[in-house]
Amino acid sequence: MIWDESVWEKPESQQMEGLCAVRSSKAKRLTHYKKGYYSPPQKPIFVPGLQWIGLLLVGRSEQQGPPLLAAMRWWSARGPAASFKRDEEAKLLLTCAAQWGRRVVHIFDQGEAFGLWLGLLLAVSLRFVLRWRKDYQLIDAQGNKRKAWHIARGKRGSRDRLLWDSRRSRWVQGSRAGATGAPSRASGCGLVLGRLSQCGTTALV
Repeated sequence: MIWDESVWEKPESQQMEGLCAVRSSKAKRLTHYKKGYYSPPQKPIFVPGLQWIGLLLVGRSEQQGPPLLAAMRWWSARGPAASFKRDEEAKLLLTCAAQWGRRVVHIFDQGEAFGLWLGLLLAVSLRFVLRWRKDYQLIDAQGNKRKAWHIARGKRGSRDRLLWDSRRSRWVQGSRAGATGAPSRASGCGLVLGRLSQCGTTALV
């Protein structure tokens, strides 16, 4: 179950019910610095719009069928039905826990890498993969607060396998790719380090 979120931009609308201020990715792209022209605005540009959260159900093989949109939730920070991002995420997570239980694995990006969300995932006993920021701290097996990449530093990979480098559109294979498991008391689960040494990049999951 892949979690994703974005916004629906309605920059020309003012009377539509429930619109709130959303950060415009289109404005950021259009005002990107172009050498020889002008200096773009330094602060983010906000326009009217709505927030949304979507859940995509993906199987591990083609035999399980194409991806399906499992759930989608729209919300706004203004108006009589105003809500907050974390509240909507928590309600959607509890709904998924009731309907799916541990039959699916939830996939989250770095936007959900914080202690409260991690605690909620463990409280409802869900299976999940969370891309943790390497500069965020965790508590290691000895009870010390350390950055995530410090916990896994110096540990050898448990196995080598092919990893897909989407940025360069190629497979990294052999001993150049490895994965390391390190215990973390803060999460009650393992910290997995995936490293593409051939490309000089490291990802913490």
